[in-house]
Amino acid sequence: MTDGRLLVWTGSPCVSVGPLHVSLFFEPSPVELELTGPEGAKAEYLTVGGPYLGLHVAKPIPDGFNWRDSKTMRISVYPNGWGSTTQLATVLNESAQHPDDTYWFQNVGWLNPAEVAAKDGKEFLATCTPDPAKTKKK
Repeated sequence: MTDGRLLVWTGSPCVSVGPLHVSLFFEPSPVELELTGPEGAKAEYLTVGGPYLGLHVAKPIPDGFNWRDSKTMRISVYPNGWGSTTQLATVLNESAQHPDDTYWFQNVGWLNPAEVAAKDGKEFLATCTPDPAKTKKK
């Protein structure tokens, strides 16, 4: 979170081999932000409220929606990503204690880009990191 805006980092680039579909669900509300992009579109850093460079807003966040009122945010990326959920209370309560390049990864902790690069695929999987167990050649 920077200047009250929710910044989302997938931890690794989400690049589509077909049309890209990114959804952010704010729970327990029914609010969903849906973004789409053409083949080759990329999503990695998103700021809730935009702009969403290279992506089309297929389903906008309603006017007056305040993400701070949500308990969790779930991100889903298709076709080449996973879904993950984060507790927003941690983001709200602890963001100011961390540098701007550090993001909260649920069940992992606060990580900067160097820490994500060192741990992604080994200790956890970022949203768009292929699962090595599923991509091993047999």
